[in-house]
Amino acid sequence: ENYQIHGTFDDIDNKMHWGNIVAQAGVNYRVSPDMTAEFTAAFTRFFSSMKHTDKSTIYSGVEKRIFDSYLKTDNNINDWILRGDFDWHASERSHVRFGAGYTRHSFLPGRSSKKFITESDEVVLRDSTWAFRANELNGYIEDDWKINDRWRINAGLHASLFHIDGKVKGGLSPRLSASYRPAENYAVKGAYSRTVQYVHQLTECYMQLPSDQWIPIVGKFKPQTADKISAGAYWQSEGQKYTVAVEGYWKWMHNLLDYRFEHYLSPPMEKWDSRLTSGKGTAKGIDVTIEKRSGKITGHI
Repeated sequence: ENYQIHGTFDDIDNKMHWGNIVAQAGVNYRVSPDMTAEFTAAFTRFFSSMKHTDKSTIYSGVEKRIFDSYLKTDNNINDWILRGDFDWHASERSHVRFGAGYTRHSFLPGRSSKKFITESDEVVLRDSTWAFRANELNGYIEDDWKINDRWRINAGLHASLFHIDGKVKGGLSPRLSASYRPAENYAVKGAYSRTVQYVHQLTECYMQLPSDQWIPIVGKFKPQTADKISAGAYWQSEGQKYTVAVEGYWKWMHNLLDYRFEHYLSPPMEKWDSRLTSGKGTAKGIDVTIEKRSGKITGHI
């Protein structure tokens, strides 16, 4: 007896591959009794890829047709890093840290290839993504200054330059924090900081997955910046058995990168950064901590 089969049968396979590689070497050197230096050379690599295959077999009576489709995406960053950091006790009340670094970046922001195979044809689509090379220079200095038993100030400045795609972008990141102790068991603190970021993580969902992509700031997009102010009050009991801390912050951000709505409809030959858009954001929060630090039972909430 001959049986005829009607229907479609799919064999679907999804694979994710990701990881990090880090290699580092460093040397510590005492420049003087009051100053030490640390020189570091490092290589880091992050990579991720996703592969989707779908083999469809269609039965129509005694006929059988097979259709195959493949989709693969790759993303990686390679960094070569050289840096020097110095630690200087300028006086009993002043502790200075400063240093500089250079990073050679190599980015593959997101390369996709698609293949469709039928019994008579094979179609291959590849997007136009290519690797980017970038050079980053940065330097910083900060001073942790204990003015007296009541006042303490930390002030610093970080400067950076980022060269990519024939353009140079730069930024300054100042920071300042101050603490005041009106009594032995009370303290109040306030701080301001600014950060500049040239590499951004793009995600297509609210979970961190290997599909997340790390990309550089290129083309019309500007470096991302964030300004943050914070303030807090702290109390501790006699003997430091109990401590209570209340802290709040407000952060506002500019030039944030994200995917455009329905970015997946972009033609394959479009440049990868045409799928992105920029915007701004804010974040704010408050944190309250109560801790018991000694005795038979310790803990915090």
